[in-house]
Amino acid sequence: MILPLQQITFEALGTAWNLQYASERPDALLPEKISREIMRINRLFSRFDPGSQLSQLNKNRHGNMTPEFMELFVLAEKYVLQTDGRFTPLASPMHFGYVESFLTHVPVAQKSQHINMDWHLLKRHDHTLTLAPGQFLDFGGIGKGYLIDRLMPILLTASPHVLIDGGGDIRVAGGDGSGGAWRLGLEDPTEHGDERILELWDGALATSGTYRRKWGAFHHLISAQEGGPKAHAPLAISAQAPTATLADVAATTLMVTPADERAAMASKLQVRWGSWSKSGWSGWN
Repeated sequence: MILPLQQITFEALGTAWNLQYASERPDALLPEKISREIMRINRLFSRFDPGSQLSQLNKNRHGNMTPEFMELFVLAEKYVLQTDGRFTPLASPMHFGYVESFLTHVPVAQKSQHINMDWHLLKRHDHTLTLAPGQFLDFGGIGKGYLIDRLMPILLTASPHVLIDGGGDIRVAGGDGSGGAWRLGLEDPTEHGDERILELWDGALATSGTYRRKWGAFHHLISAQEGGPKAHAPLAISAQAPTATLADVAATTLMVTPADERAAMASKLQVRWGSWSKSGWSGWN
């Protein structure tokens, strides 16, 4: 039996969301459940919401954080250590004048300031965090994947066949309900128009790139090793992983990893990956 696909679309967290699930009829309660979870996570981790726990920590430099905040913090710390600091939530574009809101793109002039991305100087005692001078905590390289993984159990209450697409970061489960895999398109950021298609039954796909989120001479992918936006980065990298959290981290990490070290980093993270350059697509690796 081929089940029809039900679809929920909306704008949230500055991007377009497309949620699909195979079912004979739509679940009327699902949109409200999803909205509540997105708002709840936003109040914890958004750098754009001045009232979020993350924004308050960055403002006050010190805070007693909730258990769920610490859950993501500990997960991020695991990847900091696993990637030898290539991934770090201290590599914040806020250091370089990135103050984009969800409604407008408002770049500001870069201000001279002390930039500190030394993870070992961030102090933690139980659920209390203290930032060192020059540090901003930013979950931009892991937060959307974490949210998608949190939404997956909610969608699975409606169907075993689920797709969650949050602005190109995707997680799927159970095939598409017709007996086939989900077909996921990878946008070509070059002028060639050479879209790639990936068939996936279960798992996640995330893409990170430098071709959209730019302001002035800067882009949002900050390298702790270079002390600023990554130089000579590819146009985009896509990573496939079991969870959206890992795919998100991997795509971000590989973008700021030197080209000759990417294969080893992907192996360490246990992800498949491919990259776009001006000459086209290279992958899957």
